[in-house]
Amino acid sequence: MNVRKFKQKEEWVDAIVDEIRGYIRPGMHIGLAGGDLPKSVYQKLADECFEKLEDTELWVLDERVVPLDDPDSNYHMISESGVTDNVQAFHYFNTELPREKMVEEYTEELSLLDDYQFDLVILGIGEGGHIASIFPYSSLITTTKPVGTDLIKSQDISDRVTVTLDVLKRAKHTIVIAEGQADEVILDLLETVIDDEMIEAIPALYLTDIDSVSFYLL
Repeated sequence: MNVRKFKQKEEWVDAIVDEIRGYIRPGMHIGLAGGDLPKSVYQKLADECFEKLEDTELWVLDERVVPLDDPDSNYHMISESGVTDNVQAFHYFNTELPREKMVEEYTEELSLLDDYQFDLVILGIGEGGHIASIFPYSSLITTTKPVGTDLIKSQDISDRVTVTLDVLKRAKHTIVIAEGQADEVILDLLETVIDDEMIEAIPALYLTDIDSVSFYLL
């Protein structure tokens, strides 16, 4: 486990991209977080690792169920960053499809991964300690299905679809990015002895039990 704290965003972005660059290999499958926070990371990754990304496959880890061209769409944000412009494949939740078909299609693609294992996932920690679209006390914390949907009443866009915790925790390497109050949450979590009940309350707690994880705090 590696924990690094930064005061300047530019240095924070540079350090994250440097670590990702060190992992990139032909045939890699990389899971990408959504939201606003990682956009600058993806933009710099596109600028500096354009050719290295050529033989990789990128995956959207979770999505708000909105049109693909909606500004709140994770697909839209990641596409706009340029990081998908030169990759072998870009896998996303096709929100234009009916819900069941959307989940079925993505799950079928995900089954191409050996034992549903990503080579690298990039995760952020959000409000309430949620990761991807796995929120406190969600049934997606304990399910063994690879993909799930949920309605999150506390969020402006409540309709969500996500790769589940069962898949995320299989990743070979995990990079966690956070800023503001989430930083303090992470630092507290690293000193906590956790149990299953605590993970239900704060899904991000599972991250503290992973060996190959790096935290980048801003």
